[in-house]
Amino acid sequence: KMILGRIPAIIWRHVGNGSVLARCSQPRKGLRGRCHEDELYFDSIRLGSANKDSLYIIDARPRVAAIGNALMGAGFESTSDYIKCKIRFMNIENIHTMRSSLSKLRKMTMSDDYYLIEQKMDAIDWFQHISLLLEATTTIVDLIDNQQYSVVIHCSDGWDRTAQLASLAEICMDSYYRSIDGFQKLICREWLAFGHMFNERIGHAKPNSKDSNISPIFVQFIDCVWQIMQQHPTIFEFNEEYLITILHHLYSCRFGTFLYNCEKERVDSKLEERTFSLWTYLLDQYERDPSIFANPNFISDKKTFT
Repeated sequence: KMILGRIPAIIWRHVGNGSVLARCSQPRKGLRGRCHEDELYFDSIRLGSANKDSLYIIDARPRVAAIGNALMGAGFESTSDYIKCKIRFMNIENIHTMRSSLSKLRKMTMSDDYYLIEQKMDAIDWFQHISLLLEATTTIVDLIDNQQYSVVIHCSDGWDRTAQLASLAEICMDSYYRSIDGFQKLICREWLAFGHMFNERIGHAKPNSKDSNISPIFVQFIDCVWQIMQQHPTIFEFNEEYLITILHHLYSCRFGTFLYNCEKERVDSKLEERTFSLWTYLLDQYERDPSIFANPNFISDKKTFT
């Protein structure tokens, strides 16, 4: 049984070798618990892969954090119970660490002492977290694209680090998600439809800006996309202005796109009837003047990038 009922959902299939990428939350197993249905489900994913030797579970957390969750009744998959499963821990920290990291970076960059900024920038761990996310993405892409294994990603609840890694892996493996239309659909599915808690993480309508649930998880994802963009300047149809505009309206509340925590809340509040969509606005701007968001160096290429 998975935490919050988030069973593995297959989100992407490799057109060349048939291996899949799936996402879920951590299992509700504790230190000794088992769920045979879960084990069979995971094995069915393995059996549908091109490489049936193993199914790889990418746990975004540090191993010590996963063990700590096991003491509270959750945890991670036991390779002795899950048939031919291998697990790798990616050592990506939780929302509280990321909030603190961005706060330190913000304070540093707001300083007028540019010499101090240059000297202390290496001490800011924001970039170390970005590096870990990109390293984990490279691991996932290598397992699916090169070694032809299927991969299941999860963290704790399955809506923060899981969304980051799933989205980044799809961007690297599928050129469609590097297009303007594809990038929008990727965010709609992996972040909005799968229930990333935007209200909690961004702090919309929260009187206390120090709320412990606020964390720059989506900002961090956009930063990772920008980093990939710098390494591969020709593979994205859009430019950095497109990313900046999305981030601006993440906080502006001008559009309803990033309001509420899940799809049910948006439907119940009749959000589509009461607000405008950010994607409609961006498309309108692009159609009026493509140069605003278009990458002038873009070369259509279906290759996988890491």
